[in-house]
Amino acid sequence: MDYSLLTKEELVTRLLQAEETLNRLRFRDESECKLKKILHCAPVGICITDEQGVYEDVNPAYCSIYGYEKEELIGRSFAIVCTDDNRESVFAAYGSIISNRSERSDEWEVVRKDGRKIIVYAKTMSICENDGRPKNVTFVIDITARKKYEAELLLNNRLLQRQAVTDSLTGLLNHGAIFNALEVEVIQSSGSRKELCILLLDVDNLININEEYGHIVGDSILMSVSQVVYSTVRKEDIVGRYGGKRLLIIFPDTDLASARSIAENVWRKVQQIAEYEVHVSVSGGLIQRSDETSLDVIRKAEAQLHKAKMSGMNRIVS
Repeated sequence: MDYSLLTKEELVTRLLQAEETLNRLRFRDESECKLKKILHCAPVGICITDEQGVYEDVNPAYCSIYGYEKEELIGRSFAIVCTDDNRESVFAAYGSIISNRSERSDEWEVVRKDGRKIIVYAKTMSICENDGRPKNVTFVIDITARKKYEAELLLNNRLLQRQAVTDSLTGLLNHGAIFNALEVEVIQSSGSRKELCILLLDVDNLININEEYGHIVGDSILMSVSQVVYSTVRKEDIVGRYGGKRLLIIFPDTDLASARSIAENVWRKVQQIAEYEVHVSVSGGLIQRSDETSLDVIRKAEAQLHKAKMSGMNRIVS
């Protein structure tokens, strides 16, 4: 262009436009420089990838998480950090972010250069270059230690919850838990008019066994009886240690004849226990609930158990 043909005003305008363009370029360069500094110093892992998932830039924190040098990642697909199990789903999520110009947060199991698998929290968002080409920026945090702590905490909580309702000797529900279960079944039975039976079992002569052979033998016999009862009843039945040498078995939605059949099967199997050359037997009081409360049901079962004891023990009375 022949600038000599321009008027003074046009020259001033062109100079101002050139200055503005220069300032924009300078500002862009300064911004890019600042962004690179931020990228380099950021405490979280950051990577920039193209449409195909090829690394264009990564920061030191990202390299540290995965155990790679920057030069080992640039130009390669991020597939190298995916596990065989999740590679397909990771790429599907990545493609969705690119095509929808969206963002997404996930927890992923990934693999480091040394082969060790870790868990990361990754947030990926789509950006566009000046030429309109889409890219993804991903922020990554290693949460392996946190996930391990959470898993241990969950396990400990479950153990504590189990201990709170479990009898330490027999492994059955403890007194509070089995009585609570009975109250629930009584309420459900009242509402649905379904039949409900309970069996109160007592290990015969256990006090004498404790005195003659010691409490270790007595405890062992009680444990064996508990195991026989638990393994003999149905999976829907509820078994607990009601107290001392007594076990309580709840038969939900069961009539008296069916409950008695199960109770007699338990009674027969208990007599097969052979420990310390001691004959093991149980007495039981079996009842079917009418409209009684939980305490009344227990009292009725205790009355039937008392009859069994007074009749010579080693029997089920209903």
